[in-house]
This record gives sequence, structure tokens and C-alpha cells, in this order.
Amino acid sequence: MDMLSLREHHARTLLIHYRWDAERLLAIFVEKGKADLFASAGVSVVESEDTGTSVSSSSTSVCDICIEELPGDKMTKMDCGHAFCNDCWTEHFVVKINEGQSRRIRCMAHKCNAICDEAVVRNLVGKRHPDLAEKFDRFLLESYIEDNRMVKWCPSIPHCGNAIRIEDDEFCEVECSCGLQFCFSCLSKAHSPCSCMMWELWTKKCRDESETVNWITVHTKPCPKCHKPVEKNGGCNLVSCICGQAFCWLCGGATGRDHTWSRIAGHSCGRYKEDREKKTERAKRDLYRYMHYHNRYKAHTDSFKLESKLKETVLEKVSISEERESRLRDFSWVTNGLCRLFRSRRVLSYSYPFAFYMFGEELFKDEMTNEEREMKQHLFEDQQQQLEANVEKLSKFLEEPFDQYPDDKVMEIRMQVINLSVITDNLCNKMYECIENDLLGSLQRNTHNIAPYKSKGIEKASELAVCWNSKSSTTTDKCLLFDCGTSGKRDRPFSFGSSDDSGCPSPQKRPKQESFGVSKLIQFLDMNPTTITNSASRATTMLFSNAGINMLDGNFVSKICLNQNYGSKLMHHQSLELSWLKRNGSWMDLVWKTPKSIRSVKRDGEFKVRAFTEEQEALVVKSWNSMKKNAGELGLKFFLRIFEIAPSAKKLFTFLRDSDIPLEQNPKLKPHAMTVFVMTCESAIQLRKTGKVIVRESSLKDLGATHFKYGVVDEHFEVTKFALLETIKEAVPEMWSPEVKNAWGEAYDQLAAAIKSEMNPP
Repeated sequence: MDMLSLREHHARTLLIHYRWDAERLLAIFVEKGKADLFASAGVSVVESEDTGTSVSSSSTSVCDICIEELPGDKMTKMDCGHAFCNDCWTEHFVVKINEGQSRRIRCMAHKCNAICDEAVVRNLVGKRHPDLAEKFDRFLLESYIEDNRMVKWCPSIPHCGNAIRIEDDEFCEVECSCGLQFCFSCLSKAHSPCSCMMWELWTKKCRDESETVNWITVHTKPCPKCHKPVEKNGGCNLVSCICGQAFCWLCGGATGRDHTWSRIAGHSCGRYKEDREKKTERAKRDLYRYMHYHNRYKAHTDSFKLESKLKETVLEKVSISEERESRLRDFSWVTNGLCRLFRSRRVLSYSYPFAFYMFGEELFKDEMTNEEREMKQHLFEDQQQQLEANVEKLSKFLEEPFDQYPDDKVMEIRMQVINLSVITDNLCNKMYECIENDLLGSLQRNTHNIAPYKSKGIEKASELAVCWNSKSSTTTDKCLLFDCGTSGKRDRPFSFGSSDDSGCPSPQKRPKQESFGVSKLIQFLDMNPTTITNSASRATTMLFSNAGINMLDGNFVSKICLNQNYGSKLMHHQSLELSWLKRNGSWMDLVWKTPKSIRSVKRDGEFKVRAFTEEQEALVVKSWNSMKKNAGELGLKFFLRIFEIAPSAKKLFTFLRDSDIPLEQNPKLKPHAMTVFVMTCESAIQLRKTGKVIVRESSLKDLGATHFKYGVVDEHFEVTKFALLETIKEAVPEMWSPEVKNAWGEAYDQLAAAIKSEMNPP
């Protein structure tokens, strides 16, 4: 079967619709086919020899918008076949661009879902509003950054204008070309070996006044009259507040002023509470524990700042040493040792917040027994202590005035610095192995991920120029700087930089050019497959893949022809894992594996879900157990949030369509909302166990038919997903984290995909 050709803007429309997620696009293509893929994205490819946008100039046509009869050269036709006058098109485009809908401007025709050709938009708008045409181009460029989970803006303040693109694991630390080092997952400053959740809790704890409150709890008692905290400054248990009220320090009860050293007249401490004493002791213990870790974290952070200033002094010493006559000519050991000191000091400083939460009761109380916690704490602290001792030694030797020493003394310092650099690097590696394997890796519900340790430090992004070629008579080529790694490694970070005043990158920073991988997508959908033909074979599937590597990298596309009975034929295969799984002994299912996910194809009419990990399952189960007792209220909040974002969604429900009753008081809304909310959440908690999407009190086929009947579209699913995640975030704020968000988001995506697969006309 020949595949239909794709123009560049069609390929870009597909990528924008699927948020530049090539893997998801591939999976939908395999599961639903090309027609459904195009329809959901609003891509219209008309099978006609006339593929232009102009209407025949020899005839006149009537514009259905303004009802004017105009010559053909005043009319423009889109890929979907609808033609309107240029003035109406222009006004339509101007309104949509100003409304922020540049990425998906749809055809004006009634119920037409087609996306307008961006070249036509640029051409018509540019003739009247050149500035608006540039704004349109900018929005299209930004869609690649803002809609792509593997690309994020640099969080520098003030903003440097750069963005970072990574290729593999989002749990990594990167350095922007502006010099800022940050965690790609949470956009905070680099904080490994702390997980993102630990670092968020730690910064909040250091920022707010929680420890001040703890100190007040430990060292003061509230006055029974004015309730202000009072600190005891003597040995007598009769305390007087500045408001004039006297009270007993032991029990806090109001008393008179007559007293002796041992007792207060007319008063006995019968109201003394044991739990109050325990609470005070607990607060005191927690305060001392926090102060222990915070003081050491602060000490190493301050040392890091001081040693950063030391860099200029050390480099000055190196310059002096190189100028004098000496046997030593190479002083790279000094700069290498200084870099090792910075990296090790940073790891050491963040190891204290990690230890505070790892061995405390706030996050992992139920994960370890007291004996296990104590044993693991001793193991970790031994390694931490060794690293700390060697870092201090390295710092001491680098501060030596070696520019004033004789050669023999300098040689001795050189050997010490080199040896200590190697030792601290090895100790950092061992500490990370301990954290990843013995501590976090041993947890049953491991929801904490840390950026891996890199001996050479946080990887720097280098620049890559990516051009947007706008083929228009009124605009010129616009270029945007992208940082791109040159090492060829998959975990190499990429950053997008700002351009100069001309909009083009400087001549000295132009390694190569790409076009967002659009041409590769055209190849991907425009191949003529070589199929395996045999009368005994059935359900032959065509799968295109780039072996789990991001399609935007310019890697050539692998082409794989699969046959149920006769195996597979692979061409241009590149590091792709394939495995055949038997199902009931009657047919085979292909599973396409990538380093981070598993996506399965739809075979024999059954929708197979992507793998849902144990960690994701644990997160949704734990949060659902906390939410389900309030399912009624949460379900109502869920639906109210949907209607707040998309008021038109109320028209999808017959009991709301013509009702004048406020939503909160509608007797049918709350039970319906609760049913949908519970169904959605329970479909998530069983996802990994059953290996497929199951819904309560209904079937996917019925849900698909209902959604199709009432005209539910992709935008409704996106709004529902956003409302669901916001509702869960509000319900369990103490559990909320990027990992929890990803787990619930993945579960909902699979439910939505399963419903969409059944949205067929009856």
C-alpha cells in the first residue's frame, strides 16, 4: 500500500498536535492508522492534482463569509478544499493570533477541523501586519520549547533567553550557556544527591519560620490571659506576663501571686498533661536534629562560596609559578584539583539535606524499621565522613602558597592534590552508588530519583543553530540559536539560545542546521513499505521507528515490516529491541521497547496499554487511599474546575444544558461527578495489575460510544486531564510531586487513549 505524501507544514502540524512527542505519534500511527492520525491532528490531505492554495483566476467565486463575488486571485483555498476571500482569511488569522492560537488556526468552514497552512497565514497576515506575522512565527517556534517535555526554558533571573533540550533521562543536571547549573526535572538549582521532593521540602523548611515556631514551643509557654509566648528567666515556677497575669510554669494555669519557692498558694498542678511533655520533647528533639543538619549544610555551602572566590587567587599563583624558572611547567593539576574541590564540596553540602529526610520520619517512616534505619544511617555517614575529611584536605593543599615554595615542596603538594582529587572522585562515586542501590533502591515505593554523578561535572550545553525557513515573499529566513552537544551521547543536553539583533546566530556559533526534524517526519510517513505477502498471514502491521532515539536528532528512520506468522524483516535497524509475546497460543503481539517506556500495538482489535511501573502504581494507590473518603466533594470540585476552564463543556450534559440551577446545587451533578471521578481513579490503580484499562460500572465500548455521540474532542480530554491533576494536587498537597503528577497523568492518558479507540460511529 502506498503512503500519501506529506508537505512540511502537515508534518509540523502533527508534531505540534502531539506536543513534539515522536514516540506517542508513532504509537498512535501503529494503533489507529494514518487516517485517524491525520484526523485527530486536523491534517487534511486532498487526493487531487490541484494542491495549490490559489483559486482559478479565470473565474469568479462567492465568499461564504462576506457573501461577495470576487475574482479567483482574491480568493485562497486551504488543503481541506474550502475557499474564502483573502480579506476574510486575514481577519480570521489576525483574531486567532491575537488570541494566542497561532499554533492551531483552524479553517473557517463550519465543522471543519483542518489546520490552516502556516505559509498561507504568514503570507496573508504579512501583507497587512508584518509585526503580527513575526509574532506568528515566534509562537510557532516557541511551541517546540513549551510543548516538549524534553525541552525547558533556562530558569535564570533575569532570563537569558536560552532553553535546554535533553535526549534521554529528564532526571539530570545541566549547565546553560549563560553559566547557570540547574536540575532539569524541577528547574531548581542543581541539588543532587537530593531528590527533587527532598530539595523542595528542604528549601521550604529553611525559608519559612517553622523552626522558629519549634524554638518557641520548646522554650516558652503561652500566657493564659493574652496568649502571648512567655520565656522563663529564673528558677521559680511562678511566672508573670507583661499583661500582669501570673501563671504556673509547670501546667500553664492562671494563679495568684502568693507563693513560696516550692509551691504557689491555692494552686496545684492537677492539669499537667503528659502528652504536652511528650510534644515538647519531640519538638526539642526535632529542632536539634534539624539544626545539626542545617548547620553542616550551611557550613559547606559557605565553604563553597569562599572557595569559589579562591579560584582567582589560585590562578594568580599558577601564573606566577609559570613565569619563574622551575622544573615544573605544567600546572593543570591545580585547576583540575580546584574543579574537583568544587564538585565534591557541592555533593557534600547537598548530602546533609538528603540525610535529614532519608533517615527522618517525614518521608520514609513506614519504609524501614528502626534497626534498618540506624544501620543504613551508619553506612551512609561513614562514607559521608570519609568524603568530608578528604575534601577538607584537598582544600587545605590548594590554599598553600605554592608559588613561594621550592620545586621539591611544590612536587610534594602536586602529588597530594592529584591523589586527593582521585580519592574524592571515587568517594563521590561510592556515595552515589550507596544512595541509588542501598538506600533509595531498596525502598518498596521508590518515588525519589536523583541525577547521576558525573566525574567530569555537570555537562555544559553547546550551541546549535536551527533555522525556520519561512518561504514567503514578505518574510526572510529567521534563525534561532540552539545549543547542541557534539559528543554524540544520548544524554547530552542541548540548549536554545537567544539570537542577536538581526535574528540570526553569530558566524562563530553555527555548527549545523536542522528544521525540527520535520523532514524526517515526512520521510517517516512517506515511505513505501516492503510488505511480506503470504496467503496464510493475517494482521500484518507496518511499524516505523527510529529505535527509541528522538526523531528530531536527524537519525535515519528504521523501517520494519512485521508478519504474524513469519517473524519480521528489518531494514536500517539501529539499537531497537523487539520481542514477541504469545497470547493464548493463538496470536502474537509485538512490543516495542525503548530505554524509558514500553508501548504496545493494537492487534486483533484489543487495546494494549503501555507499561505502568511499580513506582507509578504505588504513587496512585497511596494518593487514592487518601482521597477516596472525600470522593464526593472531590468529584464535584473536579467537574466545577472543568466548567471553569471550558464553560461550553456544560452543553455536553443534558441535565446541565438548559438548567438555570447553580452548578453546586444541581442534584444530578454531584453523583455523576463522583461516579466519573471514582471511575477515573480506580482505572488507574488497577492499570499495572491487569495490564489493560478497565472502567467501573460501564465498558470502554459504551464510554466510547457516549463520547462520540456527544461530540467529545481531544481538547475536552486535555481540559479534563488538567482539571483532574489540579484536583488531586489540591486534595493531597503533602504527597504532590513531579513523580505523582507524571503517574496520574500517564494513567489518565491511557484511559483517554482507550476511550478514544472506541469512539466510533454506531
